[in-house]
Amino acid sequence: MLLSIPVDVVPAVREVLAAAIDSDVAVLLLLYGDGEVPDDIDRLATVVRRLQGRTPLICLVDQVTTLLGWPWVLSTASDDTAATAVESRHITMGLFGEFVGNYWSMGREVHVADPPELPRHYPTFRAGVLGATLHLRRGAEVRTTCEVVAEGGTEVPRTEITGLALDVRQGLVYPTTNRFPSENGMVLRVDGERVTVGGVGAYVEDYAAETVTLERMDSS
Repeated sequence: MLLSIPVDVVPAVREVLAAAIDSDVAVLLLLYGDGEVPDDIDRLATVVRRLQGRTPLICLVDQVTTLLGWPWVLSTASDDTAATAVESRHITMGLFGEFVGNYWSMGREVHVADPPELPRHYPTFRAGVLGATLHLRRGAEVRTTCEVVAEGGTEVPRTEITGLALDVRQGLVYPTTNRFPSENGMVLRVDGERVTVGGVGAYVEDYAAETVTLERMDSS
């Protein structure tokens, strides 16, 4: 989940965010406007950034559903014409890249969660990359299994590839390693070869994957 809201609105969505974290949902939270970041922000989001000024209200629930609105849409003077709900994988992917490049990248990082416990299955590739990033930065060796849906831009029967995570390409936590805003991928060593994996719609990587499972290499 990616959510951009005024910081003073956090109390109104605290229970929803906490429930998402308790359900192992990766929550990216961009806060703007006047006010202090709540002391319990570590219970409400995986990564939090703070931005001066205002941004559009945006909520990407998964890789398909998006709510997009004007910055003031949550004010009492607003109405339902100030926001739009979108159900489209292609539009949501485009909005994610635009938002990360134009707004998220300008924010100041104020919280990053500890690496999640492993093994862990991620139903979305993006969340899996984030989890792998947090572990790699602690020096862990992570076995990564990706459910592949395409290879070289061509649809293929669903299959799995498993390898050691060598590196990540991402722009969600500092230091960033992505070469363009929407890049979100992994570099794996599979059967002695170096391969790259991106999410659904990936076009610069060797494989496109939908889900990710992370395990410690020393796990039996």
